Amino acid sequence: MSTKKLRRLVVIQKHIEGLITINEAAEILGLSSRQVKKLKKGDQWLLSTLISTSLFALRSTAMSTA
Repeated sequence: MSTKKLRRLVVIQKHIEGLITINEAAEILGLSSRQVKKLKKGDQWLLSTLISTSLFALRSTAMSTA
């Protein structure tokens, strides 16, 4: 995953968690708030997939060391 895409995901995740507003996310990313809303819709499934994949990897690592 590119650095740009990873940064975008982190900023959108912060918005989803309520840490920053949509306007702040737009400013950080250099986009309009409307563009951030569209990205948010498309990236939510990717974020949940990445999180569940990371958790699965952590569990697998913990199980193999136990």
